[in-house]
Amino acid sequence: MRHRLTRREFVRGAALAAGTVGVPFIISSSARGADGKVTPSNKITIGCIGVGGQGTGNMRAFLGIDEARVVAPVEIAPRTADVTGP
Repeated sequence: MRHRLTRREFVRGAALAAGTVGVPFIISSSARGADGKVTPSNKITIGCIGVGGQGTGNMRAFLGIDEARVVAPVEIAPRTADVTGP
């Protein structure tokens, strides 16, 4: 009868193997705040909804701030030639 490896046994074995082999972890200097850069954990993540018109100016202002990161710009309404209505 064959023994089936459980997920818990696999994770335990992988952790032991990684600890004995000495797997190096490479972290970029910018992630550690080298050269005065802001670390990712100290940045505010921003999603901008409605980036047409005034929203574009607001988004560009956030893009100029090192402590902010814009990740989700969205325009929910298509632009039309007639903005006054039918």
